[in-house]
Order: sequence, then structure tokens, then C-alpha cells
Amino acid sequence: MGEISETKFIAAVPVLPSLDVLKAAAFYRDILGFTVLAVTETPYAILSHQGVNLHLWQCEDSNLPQNSGCRFLVDGINDLFKKLEPLGIVNPDAPLEKKPWGIWEFGICDLDNNYITFVELVPEGAP
Repeated sequence: MGEISETKFIAAVPVLPSLDVLKAAAFYRDILGFTVLAVTETPYAILSHQGVNLHLWQCEDSNLPQNSGCRFLVDGINDLFKKLEPLGIVNPDAPLEKKPWGIWEFGICDLDNNYITFVELVPEGAP
């Protein structure tokens, strides 16, 4: 296969399975501040938050979301954690903590049990 060094990758867009796209879209809108850009009859939802996009597709197999997830790189992870922790949606096994590989992170599950990890890079030289 040929080299693709001339291609610049710009972003990745998570596409998560959902048992109820309308309820999931409302969760991402109401809890995480996403804007619902479109919902199709399929149903399929397209959401956005400050230039970060997320898509949701309808599935019938509950195993799919339980084995799916994504990571969002954020700035201001402490504020986000303070907002979400009182809602009881932070995974008790994934509280906000600094990881040895140079990031802060914590995890939640959405309504369908997709695992969502929020990540912030630790500034160089920070304790």
C-alpha cells in the first residue's frame, strides 16, 4: 500500500451505537452541552460541541454500546468533573486522576453504557 504522507488527518468523529437515539441525543444535549444538529428518521443523530462532533446510530443489540466508547480531549477538565460528579454518572472506577502517561482523565457512561473518557493534557513541568 502506498504512503499517505500528503494527506493531513484533521479530526475523528465518534459514531456511537444507541438503543434510543432520541434519548441519547437529549443526554448529550442536556448533560454535556452538545447541540443537536440533525436527527434522521433512521434514527441517526449528529451533535456538535465547540467544533467537536459526535454521531449516534440506532441499534437493537445492547451489547454494542456496552462495548463501545470514545475519548474527548478537553480543556478545563476540573470544571467538567465538578459538574458531572454530583450527577452520579462518573464511573467510580475512573475518577478524575493524573495518569503516569501525562494526562488527567475521568470516565462516565452515557444512557446506553457507551464509555466516555474525558482527557486533558498535563502541561509540561506540572506536578
